[in-house]
Amino acid sequence: MFRAIQFVLVAVVLFGTCAVVQAESIPLLTNVTTGAAILQDGFESGTVGSPPGQYDPTVGEWVGYSSSGGHVWVTDEATSGIPAYEGSQFLEYYRQGNGVPSLRGAGTASGETDTVMFQAAFYSGVDGRNFGILEFEDATTLLTRIGIWPSGDCYVWKGGTFNNWFKLTQKWTTDQWNTLVVTHTNHTNDWTVSINGQTPETVDSFAAGATSVVTGINFSGGTTNNCGCHWDALPIPEPGTLALLATGLIGLLCYAWRRRK
Repeated sequence: MFRAIQFVLVAVVLFGTCAVVQAESIPLLTNVTTGAAILQDGFESGTVGSPPGQYDPTVGEWVGYSSSGGHVWVTDEATSGIPAYEGSQFLEYYRQGNGVPSLRGAGTASGETDTVMFQAAFYSGVDGRNFGILEFEDATTLLTRIGIWPSGDCYVWKGGTFNNWFKLTQKWTTDQWNTLVVTHTNHTNDWTVSINGQTPETVDSFAAGATSVVTGINFSGGTTNNCGCHWDALPIPEPGTLALLATGLIGLLCYAWRRRK
């Protein structure tokens, strides 16, 4: 039965991101317990060629930006040659030299026992730019990192030194959009990751999660020059897609029931 539940969760990620309504996007960071968005930005209101504005997000705000040695700015498919995952604009991270550019967003704090979820699409591998890092924060306290590594690998930072990473068995694909879903229950060390709807993996990260709550994220990068990654929001499913999702879920539940019989 537990495996059937896993299949249902994976189906939600797969079917829920199949089709689009361009006017809105799924929040980047959501409080699953309360249903409230913590940070939401489809990057469609940002000025192409500049960092997202502080008040661009629909919910929350971008509270910190560093451009030393590179940039984190809004780009579009016309200038980048990459078709956006949602709308026509998306976020581009690119590092040059020794600086590590970053973009930090924050919103309403979640509760001590609330579960939060990050959902977005990433595109990596363009011109060798295949290194991105997503950080989860409580105010300015770093909780953990999700690393988008070259050659399709994904890691979860376990705390301590920067080199202390856990490699997931899941892989992402270069030169195409991949979906990333991360869930975490506050005041625990567990971080659950699913890439492209693959079976979720839970990693025990002993960074600072057991004493903190997620309030925001930070798009950043590693220590390698000429690295980069693109990020975009997930589109809201169309009504037809929701109907397809419901049909798929019913089928999966019936299958699980018959297996038990």
